[in-house]
Amino acid sequence: MVGPMSVRHTPTQSPFANLKLTRGAKILLGVVVTCSVAFLLCSLETRARILEWTLPTGTAVFRQGRVWTLLTGPLIERDIIWLVLLTFIMMSQAPMEEFWGTRRMLRFAALTAVAGSIGAAVMSLILGNDFAVLGGISALGFALQLAFGMVYYKTPMSLMGAINITGRHLVIGTVGLAVAFVVLQGRWVQAGAFGGAMGMAFWLASKRYNPRVLWTRWQLRRSRAHLSLVPLTGNGRAAEKPGVGKKRAKTNERYLN
Repeated sequence: MVGPMSVRHTPTQSPFANLKLTRGAKILLGVVVTCSVAFLLCSLETRARILEWTLPTGTAVFRQGRVWTLLTGPLIERDIIWLVLLTFIMMSQAPMEEFWGTRRMLRFAALTAVAGSIGAAVMSLILGNDFAVLGGISALGFALQLAFGMVYYKTPMSLMGAINITGRHLVIGTVGLAVAFVVLQGRWVQAGAFGGAMGMAFWLASKRYNPRVLWTRWQLRRSRAHLSLVPLTGNGRAAEKPGVGKKRAKTNERYLN
């Protein structure tokens, strides 16, 4: 859990003093926790049926056409530990939502979650292992950490109120932790989910390649294509075009056809 060091912690102050849930975090956690708890309260047979129609496996998405599983997969988290971790991640990243705004934060969470589902579906189709698709919000958790480190790349941070780092260290640590999570447990399908979610997070949080910057560049190029250079005279004034700015003499010729 990380947070900008805008407030220095005293030895008697808890490192959790600056944690808070923003509006976007409450909405996101409310939806995920509600769906996950409702799933866990069902019987084993009912859970199996729900997972069949909600998990974004390669067979479900590309062969059976269940495209909606790309949206429903991240809503059900079967591991309580990940729910707790996501809660602390969202609480520690309140400054990013305050900087982005609630709409942009929710849009970021939705796009990264869907990208993670697409990555998991593609990997499960390639490896032929639908049972390895986990779903849930683990990929979203890594994506949030990566985006937070990119937004505050040079900002001093406090890791658990004890270790001083910067956003650059957080980016490197997040990527390394994701790689270790996949390699040590052999969850190669989950590598697709992490890669998709973190790749989307990198694109949305980048200062050079995010959609807003690319859209602005395209508009500038389009507007420049319609501009024309105006030649200047010796005194630095714009030269007049032939026939422009000159009034016709008031003679009888103007009445002739």
